[in-house]
Amino acid sequence: MTAPGPSVPINPEPAGQVRLCPGGKGGRLGTALDSIVSPGCIVSGGRVQNSLLSPNVHVHSHSEVHESILMENVDIGRYCRIRKAIIEEDVVIPPNTTIGYDLEEDRKHYQVTPSGIVS
Repeated sequence: MTAPGPSVPINPEPAGQVRLCPGGKGGRLGTALDSIVSPGCIVSGGRVQNSLLSPNVHVHSHSEVHESILMENVDIGRYCRIRKAIIEEDVVIPPNTTIGYDLEEDRKHYQVTPSGIVS
């Protein structure tokens, strides 16, 4: 017995790596490494690593998200750098925002745990 059609690998990327981009031609290519990316997420020209993205998260071009949890409907603007953060649902992070790299600066705007998690 033969399987119908050609054999296509389910995930042609290296182990632990998924490439994401929005539908259509000319979409920006985003990368998610060792992360959980829920349905409806768009990583458009950004990079996500060791993170969890809940449904309908949008990471815009040139942004980086590392070791973070993003709840539903979070929008990360262009050129953002997010590290070790928990972003609550329906939050819009403006372009060029940096979170998790300067804890003293983060304490002025957010809650920071003793272990350095920004929420």
